[in-house]
Amino acid sequence: MNVRTLLLASLILSLAIACTNSQKPQDKPEEEKDEFMEAFDNKYQPESIEKGDKAAGEADYKVVMNAEEDPVTQRAKLYDLVMNTHDEVMPRMTEITKLRRTLAQAIRAAKNEENQELEEKLKKEFDKVESANKGMWDWMHSFKHPAPQDPQDEVMKYLEEEMKKVNKVKSDIETAITDGNKFIDDLRNNSTAK
Repeated sequence: MNVRTLLLASLILSLAIACTNSQKPQDKPEEEKDEFMEAFDNKYQPESIEKGDKAAGEADYKVVMNAEEDPVTQRAKLYDLVMNTHDEVMPRMTEITKLRRTLAQAIRAAKNEENQELEEKLKKEFDKVESANKGMWDWMHSFKHPAPQDPQDEVMKYLEEEMKKVNKVKSDIETAITDGNKFIDDLRNNSTAK
């Protein structure tokens, strides 16, 4: 079981405890208890996620909330989408690390050859990669898992903002890898052509 799954299970359990503790058991009809537990048993259907409108500046994906869904399910869906986006891009951090190492070696070589123009270009590319790297680490360190007792509207607003942030992190990492590898390939092709 991975960390994200454990965190999600912990969040759902905490929310379930908070919801049941906030209501007296005798005040909750039996049919409500069954519906509440069904929310945890149901799988999140793919139609609950749709493409965002990039022209309008929205994130790549957005969660479509069903008004009939209970708050726990809504919160869990959005939380899961944020964490899935993180989990999708996190393995690419290995590529970022390799790219940083390659660029750092190229910077040292350009400096040793006293090729100041190339050194500056390499430093500029290195800074882009480093910025994407820092963006991921900063996002992970600043992300706060919502507490079960936090107000629903505040949690949803927070998670929507985090979705935008993690999508930017993803985009920055993908762009840095693509551009950085292209820069290095072009550099290699130019040096072998001479």
